[in-house]
Amino acid sequence: MRRLFDSIEHIDLNDHKYVDFFFKFVNIICLTIHLAIAAFSFVSGAKILGYFNIGSIVFYLFGFWLIKSKNYTLLFVLTEFEIIAHSYIVSLLFPVSLGFYLYLIPLVPLSFFCFYFARTKRIIEKGTLASLIAAIAYNYFYNLTDSEKAVYTDILTDEEADVIHVINSFLIFILLIIMCIIIITILYNYIGVISNENDLLNDEASHDPLTGLNNRRLLDIEMDKKLHLYDMNNTHFSILMCDIDDFKKVNDTYGHDEGDKVLIDVSNIIKECTRPGDFLCRWGGEEFLIILMNASTKEASLVAYRIKSAVEAHVFNLEEADIHCTITIGVASAQKGMDKESMYELADSRMYKGKQTGKNKVVFE
Repeated sequence: MRRLFDSIEHIDLNDHKYVDFFFKFVNIICLTIHLAIAAFSFVSGAKILGYFNIGSIVFYLFGFWLIKSKNYTLLFVLTEFEIIAHSYIVSLLFPVSLGFYLYLIPLVPLSFFCFYFARTKRIIEKGTLASLIAAIAYNYFYNLTDSEKAVYTDILTDEEADVIHVINSFLIFILLIIMCIIIITILYNYIGVISNENDLLNDEASHDPLTGLNNRRLLDIEMDKKLHLYDMNNTHFSILMCDIDDFKKVNDTYGHDEGDKVLIDVSNIIKECTRPGDFLCRWGGEEFLIILMNASTKEASLVAYRIKSAVEAHVFNLEEADIHCTITIGVASAQKGMDKESMYELADSRMYKGKQTGKNKVVFE
């Protein structure tokens, strides 16, 4: 059942193949019912109804051409007219106990679905109007039916009439179940669309569009979690504050587009030098912040040196020239009584110390 719901959820109702399938499915059901009624009519001797159903069969065969021509709205309007006309003929020929008038009930959900799949404007108004017409016809034909005035009063026994009523009722319930499945499909489809859009918005709100790294919004949330774990379980962690040296010169010399290439390359180097579970964030501008879980100051410093060496050795291929860049990194480890702002400030001050003492350095004390 879960697989069924998953498959329903991923159906794209905007795809024309599903729209065609829906109308073909409805058309086939109507055609099949009329074939059965035609057979019943001629076998039972109700030839008037049989001849009418031959006309209905021809119409539903013509309906496949309307579907191929994408005339969905016209197909439904003609289908509703045919079902109402058929119910009227039956109400004159047979007693109400046969239940043929029940086929007007599915016209209510069917009208809305047809207008929906046909992408008709003002679906609510048109669907409501079609439903009201079906409701008026239902009540009129029900009251019109009179067993004594029916043309075919003695053609069936009471037991046979009950069997036909059961069959008609069962078919109506099957049709309503199908309509409910369509409703579920539509709901799951839109739930899936909304969920995907929310995921996309959340991803855009929490990630840097240039590098794909996490942004400061998500960083603050992650730092709160890490500090809570440290306070509760003494789970150590460290952060690295990284800044590309002389990055302003790159922008001034080669332009901001080329500077963006450097930022992307550096972010990729950081990804390669860290573990999958480490938290990587673009702090802002040319600065990056990394959270290293279960890392002491010494262990974090080793990662920092690995990043520094990789950046220093990397050749940045710009359009006008191949250049080299360096990076300075400040290291700070969690300590009792520290909050996230204190850790940011400590890592930033150590990074600044590295800048003042020659750049291309790792400072951890």
